[in-house]
Amino acid sequence: MGPGLAHYRMGLAQDHGRNEILLQASLAADNPPDGLSTEFALGLAEIKFRYFGSPRDGGAAVWQDEWIMRTTPPELVAISVTFPKGDRRAWPLLVIHPGIDADISCEIDVATHRCAGR
Repeated sequence: MGPGLAHYRMGLAQDHGRNEILLQASLAADNPPDGLSTEFALGLAEIKFRYFGSPRDGGAAVWQDEWIMRTTPPELVAISVTFPKGDRRAWPLLVIHPGIDADISCEIDVATHRCAGR
């Protein structure tokens, strides 16, 4: 990808009726279509992302189905994958502790490598 921060997006897409995980990487200053897209896993039945952290309105941390427009990252992210019936592949539950503790709404200024406008 080169120097600088990158955005990574992971999601489920369909190709000819088959599900696949797409992993897309783009430099923080690029728009996602300018990034690199890779087929990560093919022929999936389902992929599910869950996020552990305090609800938007406060309170104790719980598992949630979305983490949108937050100023802090979740404490944990869980990714589960299931395969079609009869498919012998297995993928254990993946739980990730994000390695950042920053304002995730920051948009990087490529010239200064800092949050733009701050």
